[in-house]
Amino acid sequence: MSKVHKEKRKTTRKYQTDFLLLGFIPSSADSKRPECVDCGLVMTNVSMKKSKLFAHQQLKHPASVGKERSYFRKKVELRQKNAPKTLEFCLKKANEHNNKTLKVSYAVSELVAKVGKPHTIAERLVKPAMLICAKELLGEQAANILQKIPLSNDTVKRRQIEMAENLEKQLVEKLKVSKFSLQIDETTINNSALLLTYVRYIDAMGIHEEMLFIKKLIDTRSDTIYAAVYDYLYDNGIPLSNLLQIATDGASAMTGKQNGFVAN
Repeated sequence: MSKVHKEKRKTTRKYQTDFLLLGFIPSSADSKRPECVDCGLVMTNVSMKKSKLFAHQQLKHPASVGKERSYFRKKVELRQKNAPKTLEFCLKKANEHNNKTLKVSYAVSELVAKVGKPHTIAERLVKPAMLICAKELLGEQAANILQKIPLSNDTVKRRQIEMAENLEKQLVEKLKVSKFSLQIDETTINNSALLLTYVRYIDAMGIHEEMLFIKKLIDTRSDTIYAAVYDYLYDNGIPLSNLLQIATDGASAMTGKQNGFVAN
């Protein structure tokens, strides 16, 4: 018989669930090795026998001998609760809170935009109201979490701009591959000429209508209006071939046969 066959093979042992009755749980460093729930001693592969684990329990922790699983489970829970928090754990928790507060910040900013209220209402009314409700109904800890939600005037304004830009980007991408029609109207507010452009298109077997853009005009001449619409479509890569119809208010600058916007 060869020398290789004569050598005794090394036995590799693994953690067993019934080790818990002896006061041992899977080690946090290596789940295959048992760790004493009382003193934190991690047993080696050689010592991973029930007889040696029981001997450790009798010698070091005699009060736990013969206890039921519930006794050791409570010890495990208490140990986890009192364990010092690692940097990784703290960063993970911080990121979880940051992600949640960031999501709420965007949601509140969207609500402020939908009701047409000034940006300051979030910081002056919405957030104080949330803190009062949380403190009275859920406790101080919940209020402290809500306190971290960023809802300052500048933050809400920035959130709304980001969401508007994102929605516009999604709409532009749809118009690049879809047929659409435009509804165009020019108006004057505080002696400033504005061009309002709406788009109607088909998406997911449904007809949708959205505001495409608002632009300030130097005047309301037809060629100025045409340049504003053409430049927007060209700059965003929307092909003119996808434009099917144009609806206007019937003003001469829009519908004139020679120099109207439609004629251009």
